[in-house]
Amino acid sequence: MKKIGMLTPSSNTAVEPVTAAMAASLSEVSVHFTRFKLTKIIIGDNKRGESDTDTLLEAASLLMDADVDVIAYNATSGGWLGEESDQALCDAITRRTAKPATTSILALLEAMRLYKIKTYCLVTPLVDEVTKQVIEQYKNQGFECTGYRNFNIKLNKMSSAITDKQIIEAVKESFIPGTDAIILSGTNMRAAHLATPLEEEYGVPVFDTAAVTLWKTLRLIGANNAGISGWGRILE
Repeated sequence: MKKIGMLTPSSNTAVEPVTAAMAASLSEVSVHFTRFKLTKIIIGDNKRGESDTDTLLEAASLLMDADVDVIAYNATSGGWLGEESDQALCDAITRRTAKPATTSILALLEAMRLYKIKTYCLVTPLVDEVTKQVIEQYKNQGFECTGYRNFNIKLNKMSSAITDKQIIEAVKESFIPGTDAIILSGTNMRAAHLATPLEEEYGVPVFDTAAVTLWKTLRLIGANNAGISGWGRILE
């Protein structure tokens, strides 16, 4: 049995049940979580909610009590802090635990490169200022945003209240024909189950951040051929 460990924001009530549902068909893989303090988005000074790197490393150490095989920071602060910030966090986790590590944003960027994505539309719970920072960070990595819709949510716990109808309408508002992919970014936004129907409607890959995080951890433990259906082509 391979064990995946995930660091989860304290205010997130979506990513654990969603990830458990996505992984339900995996008989040889289990997923385990620990939490770190995050109730609101704090920008500047490399902030990841109310937790600093030492707090995250302590949380990662707790996952090692369960002898997990890989650790994922299952949150999207790397979207505005930048890829280098997330990679530095992963390096620190690996030094502390001797286990491979990833984040939701590193997984997303890897998936986009694997699929040779150049343009995307974005749907996210984030406030205006942070959304613009995310778009700028992705631009620095060579990805162009052709349209976006953000829900301007200040308290992270409220992201889980975004409805399927709102997400579907947000994609409709932001998607421009010819765009390479759709990104649903926010692990407390219940959106992974919409990936497959959205892919069928728009004909492009849909990358949900909770789904790509599971996808990357499966790759890191050598279980990337599991074939999970119904959550977007990235997991299939």
